[in-house]
Amino acid sequence: MRESIEMTDQQIEDVFEEATDCGVYAEDLVWSRDTIDDFIEGRKMMAERGKIEKRTDDTLIISRVQTAKGEPRKTLFVHVFGEFTASKMEL
Repeated sequence: MRESIEMTDQQIEDVFEEATDCGVYAEDLVWSRDTIDDFIEGRKMMAERGKIEKRTDDTLIISRVQTAKGEPRKTLFVHVFGEFTASKMEL
């Protein structure tokens, strides 16, 4: 998926960081075809759904997400690049 985006790694990093205020290396991003709505729907499957801090047409930030009981709570950062979506979870 990454190779289908006509941007350099640096451009992707800059756009992601500007949208989410989260520093990132392009190789650390997880790519999918999920939409912002898919990520919001996916919260229902998590042990703790967290709090939506930011939601726009192309950016989503959810704080204090716990994917499974006993796991640390993290912040989920998501940004849409055309038909693909990049995401990162961070403590």
